[in-house]
Formats: sequence, structure tokens, C-alpha cells
Amino acid sequence: MLEISFIPYKELMRIRKSPIPKFKKLEILSYMCRLNALSAVKKAGSGHLGSSFSSIDLKTYLYFEELNILKMGLENPDRDIYFSSKGHDCPAHYSVLFAVGIIEMEKLLKLRKWEGLEGHPDVNIAGIEANSGSLGMGISKAKGMA
Repeated sequence: MLEISFIPYKELMRIRKSPIPKFKKLEILSYMCRLNALSAVKKAGSGHLGSSFSSIDLKTYLYFEELNILKMGLENPDRDIYFSSKGHDCPAHYSVLFAVGIIEMEKLLKLRKWEGLEGHPDVNIAGIEANSGSLGMGISKAKGMA
């Protein structure tokens, strides 16, 4: 049987705090998040890896370099908000939310399981601002919320 491996938060933090040049660090963090997303989907027995892998580099860059969520917190009304236009990429989103410390490993381990993370974005999950809907609706949701 295939062993499923997850990269723990302390290892992600070790890379985040390292003196590695910024873009190399982001590349490593993206690969780490990619492995966690892959492991979560494998453990769940289903999920969308193609859409997750196609967006994980962008999500990693945004959460670690551009969005002010880590500085301001999820409760601050002036925080930046990320909208996805394809809910199928939520394993990537969850793995990045785990990497920045917003969701817990226990939740990531239970992707698509009872008391775990939903198979599509849901506002009941910390860091998710809008439920998933039709593909391409991220811009409309963002405009409506703005």
C-alpha cells in the first residue's frame, strides 16, 4: 500500500524563516503545498489535482507575498480577500491555507470526510470567503462583495 506523506507545519515554517532568496523560497513552498494537496486528495480517494496544481503557484505567491491576511487576520474588515473562480482547486487552496497557519492539519487530513474539509469551498471553512458555484464566478462574487 502506498504511504501518504504530509509536510508538517513546522517544516513549512522552517522554510518560511530561512534566508533563502524570495522566489526560490516561494518555489519550495509551492512544491510543499503541492505535495500536501496531492496527499490530501490521495487520502480522500477523490479530488481535482489538475485544477489544484494549475493554481497552486499563484495561490502560494498571493498568500505569502501580496495578501494582507496574515498581518490583519481573518476578522479584520480591511483584509484582502481571495476569490477562486474554480472551486475544483480547493485542495490547493486548503494546502496553502494550512501552510500559512489558517487551517489545521487535522482538517487537511480529512479532506472530503466527516468533520474535515469540504470537497468544494464553503464559507464555514476558515479563510474561505465564498462558496463555490459556477466556474468563472469569482470576479462577479468579488464585485458583489466590494
